[in-house]
Amino acid sequence: MPRVNLAYCTITNDSVKYPIEAQLTELARQAAAAPAVSRPLFDNRGLRVEGSVYQATGNQYNFSAHATGGGTASAINYLGMPPPGAPLAAPGVVSILFLTANPLDMPRLRLEQEARQVSAALRQARFGAQFRLAQQWAVRSEDLLDALLRERPSIIHFAGHGSQEGALYLEDAQGRSVPLVPAALAALVGVTGSARCVVLNACWTDTLAEALLESVACVVGMGEAVADETAVSFATGFYRALADGESVAVAIAAGQAEALAVGGEETAVQLRAAAGVEPDLMRFHTDT
Repeated sequence: MPRVNLAYCTITNDSVKYPIEAQLTELARQAAAAPAVSRPLFDNRGLRVEGSVYQATGNQYNFSAHATGGGTASAINYLGMPPPGAPLAAPGVVSILFLTANPLDMPRLRLEQEARQVSAALRQARFGAQFRLAQQWAVRSEDLLDALLRERPSIIHFAGHGSQEGALYLEDAQGRSVPLVPAALAALVGVTGSARCVVLNACWTDTLAEALLESVACVVGMGEAVADETAVSFATGFYRALADGESVAVAIAAGQAEALAVGGEETAVQLRAAAGVEPDLMRFHTDT
């Protein structure tokens, strides 16, 4: 079933179909005129979901929920200040889990440079304060589940090596390469259901997209081998634009432009999206 962003779909509630945009527009109008203690709410309890739903955050929703195909979304979303007694939502923070593996038996990569430049790009962006970069280095297979449960990231970024057969190379206890097949990665990513986007900044990683799209809205991968400097420049431009409020599609274009300007090479970036997801509408910042 399709996976869609609730802010851009038509939903069914009590057998009546209506566009969510119209509901949000009316509620926003009411919120602007209402006292802070009596802001209107969008109550979606009992909402029937035909596909998987990702709800917006920030000034549209203070609370969010996920519902898989055939399930029911059960959350009350307040626009503006929740009424007295309602639990306060935590400020919208986009967690990026930055995973690296640089096995000793494979060509060395400047992954520390990639992490440093991504961190700098987030700091420089307009909405950079709303992004939190968590890093897990020298990742082993047994590290992944713990990192995903601990961070529950919105974005998963992998920097390292990939194979033409569709595996990521992690490390073993001695630092040697160990392949992680697509099915295993997809199963781990799907445990928390928090990730909306996976960025695989490694060679040949586009081959993992099909498996991952069972769990996430979009996958950014490489269709062929990519030079170290090109990968670093792409990541820098991608996150600089994403944290500046641009969509995933525009952020990819920014990353490609940065790679071309800095390294003089075009990147074979492939963007894959689940059915119903529009990457040119998919943003991670909350403009509040």
